[in-house]
Amino acid sequence: MKKSRFFRNLIIIALLFLITYALSDGIHYGSTLGTTLAICSLSALAVAIYLFRRLSQLKEEEETQL
Repeated sequence: MKKSRFFRNLIIIALLFLITYALSDGIHYGSTLGTTLAICSLSALAVAIYLFRRLSQLKEEEETQL
């Protein structure tokens, strides 16, 4: 269980690094589209993390009821 949590956190950190890099490049080159897409990617990652945690909570609640 701890290994999967470690890899999940590692993937999230890697994605945040890549999104931050894309955002900084968009700002550096003055690209409105690049900056907008990087911010949308950051928002999508936040929603995905929220939904994954919510799904995990629902799964644990269902297992305790059985």
